[in-house]
Amino acid sequence: MCRRLFILLLFCLSFIPLSSIAEEEILKIGKVEFEGNETFSDDILRSFARLQRGTQFDEFSVKAGKSRIENFYKSQGFLDVALKWERRLEGNEVNNIVHIQEGERAVIDTVIFNGNTYFSDEKLLSLSPIKAGGFLIQNEIFTTKYSILKVYSRKGYIRTQIVSDTLQERKNHYILRFDIVEGSRVYIGAISITGTRKVRKKIIEREIKVKPGNPCNPERVNESQIGIYSTGLFESVKYDIIEPVDGDTADIIFYVKERPSKTITFSTGYVYSDKNPNRLSLKTTWRHNNLWGNAQKIGISPRYETNFSGYRKGRIELAYEEPYFLGTTFKGGLNLFIQREKRDGEGVDVIGSNVNVGKYWSRYAQGVLRYQYEDVITRDNDTTGRWVSSVSLSFSYDRKNDIFYPSKGVVFLATHQYAGGMLGGDVDYHKILIEHILYGKVFPGVIATRVKAGCIWNDRNMPFQDKFAIGGMGSVRGFYEESIGPVVNGRKNANLMIVINCEFRLPVFERFDLVYFFDTGGLWKDFQSVSITENTGTSSGVGIGYRSPIGPIKLDYAHRLNGPSGGNFYFTIGYMF
Repeated sequence: MCRRLFILLLFCLSFIPLSSIAEEEILKIGKVEFEGNETFSDDILRSFARLQRGTQFDEFSVKAGKSRIENFYKSQGFLDVALKWERRLEGNEVNNIVHIQEGERAVIDTVIFNGNTYFSDEKLLSLSPIKAGGFLIQNEIFTTKYSILKVYSRKGYIRTQIVSDTLQERKNHYILRFDIVEGSRVYIGAISITGTRKVRKKIIEREIKVKPGNPCNPERVNESQIGIYSTGLFESVKYDIIEPVDGDTADIIFYVKERPSKTITFSTGYVYSDKNPNRLSLKTTWRHNNLWGNAQKIGISPRYETNFSGYRKGRIELAYEEPYFLGTTFKGGLNLFIQREKRDGEGVDVIGSNVNVGKYWSRYAQGVLRYQYEDVITRDNDTTGRWVSSVSLSFSYDRKNDIFYPSKGVVFLATHQYAGGMLGGDVDYHKILIEHILYGKVFPGVIATRVKAGCIWNDRNMPFQDKFAIGGMGSVRGFYEESIGPVVNGRKNANLMIVINCEFRLPVFERFDLVYFFDTGGLWKDFQSVSITENTGTSSGVGIGYRSPIGPIKLDYAHRLNGPSGGNFYFTIGYMF
């Protein structure tokens, strides 16, 4: 009898939709609101609660959110904060009202240091954001301890230890004490290098910023690691500081893994246009990065462009780089190049060379002085020749966090070129070019912006290819190459230029990215002719890219927002900036 009843019960239950039961039992997180919070906004507190409306409600998430808010308040000096969590059920949503009693904020009356003999109290206090009368904020205590350890380590006190403690004087008023154990000073013993095969050890030794007998400064050792890696000769550079159990010397070992010394790279770009001739660009580079094991570099780079309709441009360049010019920390270089361009029946041949001397002034900044000589031959109805003698001074600052896929950082480039005058030649001009790039993370992607501007003045007999031209791949996408600006002597090349680009790079699936971009720019004869409605171009577009080991492989479409309707497709390897 019982067995029959059990089977009948199972049979009845089988007709009840399981999905409806599940829907009735599942509760969702509703609103998260706060009352009594005077110091911090609702948005800040919600970021610590991490309770997203519409997600499944569970007790663990609520308790974790409450704990995070309490810990945040206490870390900001609200040691007596009290939270009461109220829940109100509306349908299948649980609304959360958090009642907060912040209490009085703890104040630091005095900051004292114990055990310090190398640095004075005044010096240590100057390193801290904490001041007498300020609030008891845990992050500032951590920053103070880190800053003190950093200055001690620079002097060789790499074993220094710091403990912080608070002593209550009266209600919500505290003495903050740092107990310091300096330890003995440590000096550098032996420095060894392991892993070299073809690179001579003297190349590495030139980049090492510390010497035996120096105080052991981990910052300088780390700078040495960066300097060795920046030679471009190594895949990886690591180091160990071997501290003795007793004694006052530490040995340093650098572990290196060499890159292949010879490389070949290839890049291409293709533009498809619905109204103008298509455009193809090809470039390949062969480089030897370690001639004779001394880090000299030599490379040859041919390049070719065509639009399949009357325009062709070819260039071949031979480059040599000496990383330690005349045995100094300056680097030197020599470039030789030949260029031939043909457009609408007119041809221009350029044969030239340049020599340069540069120096890295810091990890990220370098300056370069360059002298360049060019022989320019123009062939149309007549053949004319002129030679250009110029000198340029450039400064660059590059602090992006990745070569191929930067997500944060800044790049700044500035160049002033002077031709003619006391340098001789048939051409005179001053030319300034400035470029500023910013990268920043904006969840869930990256925003990259670039501003590029240039100006030419006091120019005489200047070749058109040395003037500015914008439009197309590399400047304002969607427009035909060099199609924006006033017509000067049959070409759209002029003396004043600005280009602004903005991209939002969004990862969407495994190694694929979407890119939304906006370009705008203008080209004018001089400052008097500047107009935001004339000789300008604006476009926007979208692209998809694949993250390959050699950089993003991208297909973009850019649509013109002014000028002739339509747009262009672009196939490229690498971001535009």
